[in-house]
Amino acid sequence: MIPHERLEAIEKAQEEILELLKNKPKSNSESLNYVDEKKAIELVGKRATWFWQMRKTGQLKFTKVGAKVFYSLDEIKKLVSEGSIN
Repeated sequence: MIPHERLEAIEKAQEEILELLKNKPKSNSESLNYVDEKKAIELVGKRATWFWQMRKTGQLKFTKVGAKVFYSLDEIKKLVSEGSIN
């Protein structure tokens, strides 16, 4: 059995958490400056094998979450500015 005061404190904390979650802006990987490989392919106009080669040679940094590969938009911009994307 939980004391009444403790239960009220838990309910108040829960309400505060829910309010924070409601007001938190939605974010996706792109707003975090990352895109998945599908989006990167659209942006750069290259095939998945090109991205694989860039990863393999260390020219393009990436993050893998499960089976999905993500690239930093900054890294993609860096490749473009260096002229590595032909």
